[in-house]
Amino acid sequence: MICQGIIASFPENAEAFHILGHIATRTQEFTAAISYFMRAVSLDQMNPTFSRSFAECLENAGRTDQAILAWSQYVVLKPDEIETLRHLANLQLGAGQPLDAVKTLQGALNQSAEDPAIQYQLGLAFHHAGEPVAAVEQFKSALLGTEPGKYWPECESALSAAMRGCGRIDEAIAYARLAVSHTPELASAHNNLGLALLDAGEISAAKDALDIAMRLRPDDPEIINNLGVILTRSGQHDQAEMQFRNVLRLRPNWAHGHLNLANSLREEERLDEAIEQYRAALASAPDDYRILGSLALAQLNMNRPDEAIIAYERALGLAPENAELRKGLGIAQLLSADFKNGWCNYESRLKCSDVTQRQFNSAPWDGAPLENGKLLVHAEQGFGDTLQFSRYVPMLSGYADTIVFECQRPLADLMNSLDTNATIVARGDPL
Repeated sequence: MICQGIIASFPENAEAFHILGHIATRTQEFTAAISYFMRAVSLDQMNPTFSRSFAECLENAGRTDQAILAWSQYVVLKPDEIETLRHLANLQLGAGQPLDAVKTLQGALNQSAEDPAIQYQLGLAFHHAGEPVAAVEQFKSALLGTEPGKYWPECESALSAAMRGCGRIDEAIAYARLAVSHTPELASAHNNLGLALLDAGEISAAKDALDIAMRLRPDDPEIINNLGVILTRSGQHDQAEMQFRNVLRLRPNWAHGHLNLANSLREEERLDEAIEQYRAALASAPDDYRILGSLALAQLNMNRPDEAIIAYERALGLAPENAELRKGLGIAQLLSADFKNGWCNYESRLKCSDVTQRQFNSAPWDGAPLENGKLLVHAEQGFGDTLQFSRYVPMLSGYADTIVFECQRPLADLMNSLDTNATIVARGDPL
Protein backbone atom coordinates (compact mmCIF):
# COMPACT_ATOMS: atom_id res chain seq x y z
CA MET A 1 0.00 0.00 0.00
CA ILE A 2 2.85 2.36 0.86
CA CYS A 3 4.49 1.82 -2.57
CA GLN A 4 1.17 2.25 -4.34
CA GLY A 5 0.70 5.47 -2.42
CA ILE A 6 4.12 6.67 -3.48
CA ILE A 7 3.34 5.74 -7.09
CA ALA A 8 0.07 7.64 -6.91
CA SER A 9 1.96 10.74 -5.79
CA PHE A 10 5.12 10.11 -7.81
CA PRO A 11 4.28 7.95 -10.87
CA GLU A 12 7.87 8.16 -12.10
CA ASN A 13 9.35 6.51 -8.97
CA ALA A 14 11.22 3.50 -10.37
CA GLU A 15 12.21 2.11 -6.97
CA ALA A 16 8.56 1.87 -5.89
CA PHE A 17 7.72 -0.20 -8.98
CA HIS A 18 10.76 -2.36 -8.29
CA ILE A 19 9.60 -3.09 -4.73
CA LEU A 20 6.08 -3.88 -5.93
CA GLY A 21 7.58 -6.32 -8.42
CA HIS A 22 9.33 -8.22 -5.61
CA ILE A 23 6.14 -8.29 -3.52
CA ALA A 24 4.20 -9.75 -6.45
CA THR A 25 6.98 -12.28 -7.08
CA ARG A 26 6.80 -13.60 -3.51
CA THR A 27 3.13 -14.45 -4.05
CA GLN A 28 3.92 -15.84 -7.53
CA GLU A 29 1.81 -13.21 -9.24
CA PHE A 30 4.25 -13.19 -12.14
CA THR A 31 2.12 -11.25 -14.62
CA ALA A 32 1.83 -8.33 -12.19
CA ALA A 33 5.49 -8.65 -11.15
CA ILE A 34 6.67 -8.55 -14.75
CA SER A 35 4.59 -5.43 -15.36
CA TYR A 36 6.07 -3.70 -12.30
CA PHE A 37 9.67 -4.65 -13.14
CA MET A 38 9.20 -3.63 -16.76
CA ARG A 39 7.98 -0.23 -15.58
CA ALA A 40 10.95 0.14 -13.25
CA VAL A 41 13.38 -0.69 -16.06
CA SER A 42 11.69 1.70 -18.48
CA LEU A 43 12.04 4.51 -15.91
CA ASP A 44 15.71 3.76 -15.16
CA GLN A 45 17.26 1.77 -18.00
CA MET A 46 20.80 2.08 -16.64
CA ASN A 47 20.00 0.51 -13.25
CA PRO A 48 21.45 -3.03 -13.25
CA THR A 49 19.48 -4.07 -10.16
CA PHE A 50 16.19 -3.35 -11.88
CA SER A 51 17.37 -5.09 -15.05
CA ARG A 52 18.45 -8.22 -13.15
CA SER A 53 15.17 -8.44 -11.20
CA PHE A 54 13.26 -8.20 -14.47
CA ALA A 55 15.31 -10.99 -16.07
CA GLU A 56 14.97 -13.29 -13.04
CA CYS A 57 11.21 -12.73 -12.91
CA LEU A 58 10.78 -13.57 -16.59
CA GLU A 59 12.85 -16.71 -16.17
CA ASN A 60 10.89 -17.83 -13.08
CA ALA A 61 7.67 -17.25 -15.02
CA GLY A 62 8.89 -19.62 -17.74
CA ARG A 63 9.17 -16.91 -20.38
CA THR A 64 12.56 -18.07 -21.60
CA ASP A 65 12.80 -16.09 -24.82
CA GLN A 66 11.95 -12.84 -23.03
CA ALA A 67 14.30 -13.75 -20.18
CA ILE A 68 17.16 -14.20 -22.65
CA LEU A 69 16.56 -10.69 -24.00
CA ALA A 70 16.41 -9.26 -20.47
CA TRP A 71 19.60 -11.04 -19.39
CA SER A 72 21.28 -9.83 -22.59
CA GLN A 73 20.39 -6.27 -21.62
CA TYR A 74 21.67 -6.87 -18.09
CA VAL A 75 25.11 -8.09 -19.20
CA VAL A 76 25.49 -4.93 -21.27
CA LEU A 77 25.28 -3.07 -17.97
CA LYS A 78 27.41 -5.62 -16.06
CA PRO A 79 29.68 -7.22 -18.69
CA ASP A 80 32.23 -8.47 -16.14
CA GLU A 81 29.93 -10.95 -14.37
CA ILE A 82 31.25 -14.22 -15.75
CA GLU A 83 28.72 -16.44 -13.97
CA THR A 84 25.87 -14.37 -15.38
CA LEU A 85 27.32 -14.74 -18.88
CA ARG A 86 27.51 -18.49 -18.38
CA HIS A 87 23.93 -18.56 -17.13
CA LEU A 88 22.76 -16.61 -20.17
CA ALA A 89 24.63 -19.01 -22.44
CA ASN A 90 22.89 -21.98 -20.80
CA LEU A 91 19.52 -20.37 -21.47
CA GLN A 92 20.51 -19.69 -25.08
CA LEU A 93 21.61 -23.29 -25.59
CA GLY A 94 18.38 -24.59 -24.05
CA ALA A 95 16.39 -22.34 -26.36
CA GLY A 96 18.18 -23.64 -29.46
CA GLN A 97 20.36 -20.55 -29.93
CA PRO A 98 23.88 -22.07 -29.99
CA LEU A 99 25.48 -19.32 -32.07
CA ASP A 100 24.28 -16.72 -29.57
CA ALA A 101 25.64 -18.91 -26.77
CA VAL A 102 29.01 -19.02 -28.56
CA LYS A 103 29.18 -15.21 -28.65
CA THR A 104 28.18 -14.93 -25.00
CA LEU A 105 30.79 -17.47 -23.88
CA GLN A 106 33.51 -15.92 -26.00
CA GLY A 107 32.82 -12.72 -24.06
CA ALA A 108 33.28 -14.66 -20.82
CA LEU A 109 36.45 -16.31 -22.11
CA ASN A 110 37.92 -12.93 -23.02
CA GLN A 111 37.80 -12.11 -19.31
CA SER A 112 39.04 -15.48 -18.07
CA ALA A 113 40.99 -17.10 -20.88
CA GLU A 114 42.21 -20.14 -18.92
CA ASP A 115 38.91 -21.09 -17.26
CA PRO A 116 38.25 -24.79 -18.06
CA ALA A 117 34.56 -24.50 -17.13
CA ILE A 118 34.02 -21.78 -19.72
CA GLN A 119 36.06 -23.69 -22.30
CA TYR A 120 33.93 -26.79 -21.71
CA GLN A 121 30.69 -24.82 -22.01
CA LEU A 122 31.95 -23.09 -25.15
CA GLY A 123 32.81 -26.50 -26.59
CA LEU A 124 29.20 -27.59 -26.02
CA ALA A 125 27.95 -24.44 -27.73
CA PHE A 126 30.21 -25.00 -30.76
CA HIS A 127 29.10 -28.64 -30.93
CA HIS A 128 25.41 -27.68 -30.95
CA ALA A 129 26.17 -24.99 -33.54
CA GLY A 130 27.55 -27.66 -35.88
CA GLU A 131 31.18 -26.60 -35.55
CA PRO A 132 32.90 -29.78 -34.28
CA VAL A 133 36.45 -28.66 -35.04
CA ALA A 134 36.07 -25.62 -32.79
CA ALA A 135 34.36 -27.81 -30.19
CA VAL A 136 37.30 -30.24 -30.14
CA GLU A 137 39.71 -27.36 -29.55
CA GLN A 138 37.72 -26.08 -26.56
CA PHE A 139 37.19 -29.50 -24.98
CA LYS A 140 40.90 -30.30 -25.28
CA SER A 141 41.81 -26.95 -23.72
CA ALA A 142 39.39 -27.66 -20.87
CA LEU A 143 40.95 -31.08 -20.22
CA LEU A 144 44.44 -29.59 -20.26
CA GLY A 145 43.33 -27.18 -17.53
CA THR A 146 42.09 -29.98 -15.27
CA GLU A 147 43.97 -30.33 -11.99
CA PRO A 148 46.62 -33.10 -12.05
CA GLY A 149 45.25 -36.42 -10.88
CA LYS A 150 41.63 -35.44 -11.50
CA TYR A 151 39.42 -36.71 -14.28
CA TRP A 152 36.59 -35.01 -16.14
CA PRO A 153 34.52 -37.78 -17.76
CA GLU A 154 31.74 -35.42 -18.90
CA CYS A 155 34.27 -33.44 -20.91
CA GLU A 156 35.88 -36.64 -22.26
CA SER A 157 32.45 -37.85 -23.37
CA ALA A 158 31.65 -34.51 -25.02
CA LEU A 159 35.03 -34.58 -26.78
CA SER A 160 34.13 -38.04 -28.12
CA ALA A 161 30.95 -36.60 -29.67
CA ALA A 162 32.90 -33.71 -31.23
CA MET A 163 35.49 -36.13 -32.61
CA ARG A 164 32.68 -38.03 -34.30
CA GLY A 165 31.54 -34.77 -35.86
CA CYS A 166 35.03 -34.35 -37.32
CA GLY A 167 35.07 -37.89 -38.69
CA ARG A 168 37.84 -38.90 -36.27
CA ILE A 169 36.12 -42.12 -35.26
CA ASP A 170 39.04 -43.96 -33.63
CA GLU A 171 39.68 -40.99 -31.33
CA ALA A 172 35.96 -40.72 -30.61
CA ILE A 173 35.91 -44.34 -29.47
CA ALA A 174 39.04 -43.83 -27.36
CA TYR A 175 37.70 -40.77 -25.52
CA ALA A 176 34.31 -42.40 -24.88
CA ARG A 177 36.02 -45.47 -23.46
CA LEU A 178 38.20 -43.23 -21.32
CA ALA A 179 35.09 -41.51 -19.94
CA VAL A 180 33.46 -44.90 -19.24
CA SER A 181 36.58 -46.11 -17.42
CA HIS A 182 36.58 -43.02 -15.19
CA THR A 183 32.82 -43.05 -14.49
CA PRO A 184 31.09 -46.31 -15.50
CA GLU A 185 27.68 -44.94 -14.48
CA LEU A 186 27.88 -41.98 -16.90
CA ALA A 187 25.10 -42.67 -19.41
CA SER A 188 26.26 -40.05 -21.92
CA ALA A 189 29.64 -41.77 -22.21
CA HIS A 190 28.05 -45.12 -23.08
CA ASN A 191 25.75 -43.30 -25.50
CA ASN A 192 28.65 -41.59 -27.29
CA LEU A 193 30.64 -44.82 -27.30
CA GLY A 194 27.73 -46.56 -29.00
CA LEU A 195 27.43 -43.88 -31.66
CA ALA A 196 31.17 -43.94 -32.38
CA LEU A 197 31.15 -47.75 -32.64
CA LEU A 198 28.18 -47.49 -35.00
CA ASP A 199 30.18 -45.12 -37.21
CA ALA A 200 33.00 -47.67 -37.17
CA GLY A 201 30.58 -50.35 -38.39
CA GLU A 202 30.65 -52.30 -35.11
CA ILE A 203 26.87 -52.58 -34.83
CA SER A 204 26.73 -55.33 -32.19
CA ALA A 205 29.17 -53.51 -29.88
CA ALA A 206 27.30 -50.26 -30.51
CA LYS A 207 24.02 -51.83 -29.40
CA ASP A 208 25.69 -53.21 -26.26
CA ALA A 209 26.88 -49.71 -25.33
CA LEU A 210 23.43 -48.18 -25.95
CA ASP A 211 21.78 -50.94 -23.88
CA ILE A 212 23.97 -49.91 -20.94
CA ALA A 213 23.09 -46.25 -21.49
CA MET A 214 19.39 -47.19 -21.52
CA ARG A 215 19.70 -49.07 -18.22
CA LEU A 216 21.37 -46.04 -16.65
CA ARG A 217 18.89 -43.50 -18.05
CA PRO A 218 15.79 -45.34 -19.33
CA ASP A 219 13.69 -42.24 -20.02
CA ASP A 220 16.26 -40.22 -21.96
CA PRO A 221 14.74 -39.54 -25.40
CA GLU A 222 18.12 -39.00 -27.08
CA ILE A 223 19.46 -42.35 -25.87
CA ILE A 224 16.24 -44.12 -26.91
CA ASN A 225 16.48 -42.37 -30.30
CA ASN A 226 20.07 -43.51 -30.79
CA LEU A 227 19.14 -47.08 -29.93
CA GLY A 228 16.45 -46.82 -32.60
CA VAL A 229 19.07 -45.66 -35.12
CA ILE A 230 21.23 -48.68 -34.35
CA LEU A 231 18.26 -51.03 -34.67
CA THR A 232 17.44 -49.44 -38.04
CA ARG A 233 21.01 -49.94 -39.24
CA SER A 234 20.86 -53.60 -38.19
CA GLY A 235 17.61 -54.11 -40.11
CA GLN A 236 15.42 -54.53 -37.00
CA HIS A 237 12.81 -52.07 -38.22
CA ASP A 238 9.94 -53.21 -36.00
CA GLN A 239 12.00 -52.70 -32.85
CA ALA A 240 13.41 -49.44 -34.20
CA GLU A 241 9.91 -48.11 -34.88
CA MET A 242 8.87 -48.99 -31.32
CA GLN A 243 11.84 -47.03 -29.91
CA PHE A 244 11.21 -43.99 -32.11
CA ARG A 245 7.54 -43.94 -31.09
CA ASN A 246 8.65 -44.13 -27.44
CA VAL A 247 10.85 -41.10 -28.12
CA LEU A 248 7.92 -39.14 -29.52
CA ARG A 249 5.76 -40.00 -26.52
CA LEU A 250 8.42 -38.43 -24.32
CA ARG A 251 9.13 -35.50 -26.66
CA PRO A 252 6.17 -35.16 -29.08
CA ASN A 253 7.45 -32.22 -31.13
CA TRP A 254 11.09 -33.30 -31.47
CA ALA A 255 11.99 -32.93 -35.14
CA HIS A 256 14.89 -35.38 -34.91
CA GLY A 257 12.62 -38.09 -33.50
CA HIS A 258 10.10 -37.64 -36.33
CA LEU A 259 12.97 -37.64 -38.85
CA ASN A 260 14.45 -40.92 -37.67
CA LEU A 261 11.05 -42.60 -37.50
CA ALA A 262 10.41 -41.39 -41.05
CA ASN A 263 13.75 -42.75 -42.27
CA SER A 264 13.02 -46.14 -40.73
CA LEU A 265 9.55 -46.23 -42.33
CA ARG A 266 11.04 -45.24 -45.70
CA GLU A 267 13.48 -48.14 -45.54
CA GLU A 268 10.50 -50.42 -44.99
CA GLU A 269 8.89 -48.80 -48.07
CA ARG A 270 6.02 -47.46 -45.95
CA LEU A 271 6.33 -44.25 -47.88
CA ASP A 272 3.00 -42.58 -47.10
CA GLU A 273 3.67 -42.95 -43.38
CA ALA A 274 7.26 -41.77 -43.85
CA ILE A 275 6.14 -38.61 -45.64
CA GLU A 276 3.66 -37.91 -42.83
CA GLN A 277 6.53 -38.09 -40.32
CA TYR A 278 8.82 -35.90 -42.45
CA ARG A 279 6.08 -33.26 -42.51
CA ALA A 280 5.72 -33.55 -38.73
CA ALA A 281 9.47 -33.00 -38.42
CA LEU A 282 9.27 -29.93 -40.66
CA ALA A 283 6.49 -28.51 -38.51
CA SER A 284 9.04 -28.28 -35.68
CA ALA A 285 12.09 -27.48 -37.82
CA PRO A 286 10.92 -25.84 -41.08
CA ASP A 287 14.42 -24.68 -42.04
CA ASP A 288 16.22 -28.00 -41.64
CA TYR A 289 17.62 -28.86 -45.09
CA ARG A 290 18.25 -32.48 -44.06
CA ILE A 291 14.56 -33.06 -43.37
CA LEU A 292 13.59 -31.38 -46.65
CA GLY A 293 16.09 -33.54 -48.54
CA SER A 294 14.75 -36.71 -46.91
CA LEU A 295 11.17 -35.71 -47.73
CA ALA A 296 12.20 -35.11 -51.34
CA LEU A 297 13.83 -38.54 -51.54
CA ALA A 298 10.66 -40.22 -50.25
CA GLN A 299 8.62 -38.31 -52.83
CA LEU A 300 11.02 -39.52 -55.53
CA ASN A 301 10.60 -43.08 -54.25
CA MET A 302 6.84 -42.61 -54.76
CA ASN A 303 7.43 -41.34 -58.31
CA ARG A 304 6.28 -37.83 -57.44
CA PRO A 305 9.18 -35.86 -58.95
CA ASP A 306 7.32 -32.53 -59.20
CA GLU A 307 6.77 -32.53 -55.43
CA ALA A 308 10.37 -33.64 -54.88
CA ILE A 309 11.64 -30.72 -56.97
CA ILE A 310 9.84 -28.27 -54.68
CA ALA A 311 11.35 -29.86 -51.56
CA TYR A 312 14.87 -30.06 -53.08
CA GLU A 313 14.75 -26.42 -54.16
CA ARG A 314 13.71 -25.36 -50.64
CA ALA A 315 16.55 -27.43 -49.18
CA LEU A 316 19.10 -25.97 -51.59
CA GLY A 317 17.95 -22.50 -50.66
CA LEU A 318 19.20 -23.36 -47.16
CA ALA A 319 22.28 -25.37 -48.19
CA PRO A 320 23.24 -24.31 -51.74
CA GLU A 321 26.60 -26.12 -51.72
CA ASN A 322 25.19 -29.52 -50.73
CA ALA A 323 26.09 -31.91 -53.55
CA GLU A 324 23.69 -34.68 -52.46
CA LEU A 325 20.73 -32.31 -52.59
CA ARG A 326 21.71 -30.96 -56.00
CA LYS A 327 22.17 -34.47 -57.36
CA GLY A 328 18.72 -35.39 -56.05
CA LEU A 329 17.24 -32.31 -57.69
CA GLY A 330 18.87 -33.35 -60.95
CA ILE A 331 17.30 -36.82 -60.76
CA ALA A 332 13.87 -35.32 -60.05
CA GLN A 333 14.23 -32.91 -62.98
CA LEU A 334 15.25 -35.72 -65.31
CA LEU A 335 12.20 -37.71 -64.25
CA SER A 336 10.10 -34.62 -65.03
CA ALA A 337 11.69 -34.39 -68.51
CA ASP A 338 13.56 -31.18 -67.64
CA PHE A 339 16.70 -32.54 -69.27
CA LYS A 340 18.63 -29.29 -69.56
CA ASN A 341 18.55 -28.49 -65.84
CA GLY A 342 18.47 -32.14 -64.83
CA TRP A 343 21.74 -33.12 -66.51
CA CYS A 344 23.39 -29.93 -65.26
CA ASN A 345 22.43 -30.58 -61.63
CA TYR A 346 23.17 -34.29 -61.88
CA GLU A 347 26.84 -33.41 -62.45
CA SER A 348 26.93 -32.76 -58.69
CA ARG A 349 27.04 -36.54 -58.19
CA LEU A 350 30.79 -36.28 -58.84
CA LYS A 351 31.14 -34.22 -55.64
CA CYS A 352 29.20 -36.66 -53.46
CA SER A 353 31.01 -38.54 -50.72
CA ASP A 354 30.06 -41.98 -52.06
CA VAL A 355 31.63 -41.32 -55.48
CA THR A 356 35.32 -41.78 -56.22
CA GLN A 357 35.98 -39.72 -59.31
CA ARG A 358 38.62 -41.14 -61.62
CA GLN A 359 41.52 -38.88 -62.48
CA PHE A 360 42.80 -38.50 -66.04
CA ASN A 361 45.61 -36.42 -67.50
CA SER A 362 43.27 -34.56 -69.87
CA ALA A 363 40.25 -32.34 -69.25
CA PRO A 364 36.65 -33.64 -69.52
CA TRP A 365 35.21 -33.44 -72.99
CA ASP A 366 33.09 -30.31 -73.63
CA GLY A 367 31.22 -31.73 -76.63
CA ALA A 368 33.28 -29.96 -79.32
CA PRO A 369 34.94 -31.94 -82.15
CA LEU A 370 38.49 -33.08 -81.36
CA GLU A 371 40.70 -32.67 -84.40
CA ASN A 372 43.30 -35.47 -84.42
CA GLY A 373 42.10 -36.24 -80.91
CA LYS A 374 41.24 -39.26 -78.81
CA LEU A 375 37.98 -39.51 -76.86
CA LEU A 376 37.53 -41.86 -73.91
CA VAL A 377 34.02 -42.89 -72.84
CA HIS A 378 33.99 -44.89 -69.60
CA ALA A 379 31.21 -46.59 -67.68
CA GLU A 380 30.68 -44.84 -64.37
CA GLN A 381 27.87 -46.65 -62.59
CA GLY A 382 26.09 -50.02 -62.85
CA PHE A 383 25.40 -52.48 -65.63
CA GLY A 384 21.94 -51.03 -66.27
CA ASP A 385 23.32 -47.54 -66.85
CA THR A 386 25.94 -48.90 -69.24
CA LEU A 387 23.33 -50.84 -71.22
CA GLN A 388 21.00 -47.83 -71.29
CA PHE A 389 23.55 -45.27 -72.52
CA SER A 390 25.81 -47.40 -74.71
CA ARG A 391 23.39 -46.76 -77.61
CA TYR A 392 24.78 -43.22 -77.81
CA VAL A 393 28.37 -44.32 -78.40
CA PRO A 394 27.88 -44.75 -82.20
CA MET A 395 26.67 -41.12 -82.33
CA LEU A 396 30.20 -39.99 -81.37
CA SER A 397 31.59 -40.99 -84.73
CA GLY A 398 33.14 -37.93 -86.35
CA TYR A 399 33.83 -36.09 -83.09
CA ALA A 400 37.31 -37.65 -82.69
CA ASP A 401 39.72 -39.69 -84.76
CA THR A 402 39.95 -42.33 -82.05
CA ILE A 403 37.16 -43.32 -79.68
CA VAL A 404 37.70 -45.74 -76.80
CA PHE A 405 34.74 -47.13 -74.85
CA GLU A 406 35.72 -48.67 -71.52
CA CYS A 407 32.98 -50.83 -69.93
CA GLN A 408 32.61 -53.44 -67.21
CA ARG A 409 34.40 -56.64 -68.13
CA PRO A 410 31.26 -58.86 -68.19
CA LEU A 411 29.70 -56.50 -70.77
CA ALA A 412 32.69 -56.24 -73.10
CA ASP A 413 31.59 -58.93 -75.56
CA LEU A 414 28.08 -57.47 -75.75
CA MET A 415 29.43 -53.95 -76.33
CA ASN A 416 31.50 -55.26 -79.24
CA SER A 417 28.19 -55.83 -81.04
CA LEU A 418 27.56 -52.06 -81.19
CA ASP A 419 27.60 -50.52 -84.65
CA THR A 420 30.51 -48.23 -83.88
CA ASN A 421 34.13 -47.66 -84.80
CA ALA A 422 34.95 -47.28 -81.08
CA THR A 423 37.50 -49.60 -79.53
CA ILE A 424 35.90 -51.58 -76.70
CA VAL A 425 38.12 -52.02 -73.64
CA ALA A 426 37.23 -54.02 -70.52
CA ARG A 427 37.74 -52.11 -67.29
CA GLY A 428 41.16 -52.88 -65.88
CA ASP A 429 42.82 -53.41 -69.29
CA PRO A 430 45.23 -50.77 -70.64
CA LEU A 431 43.46 -47.88 -72.34
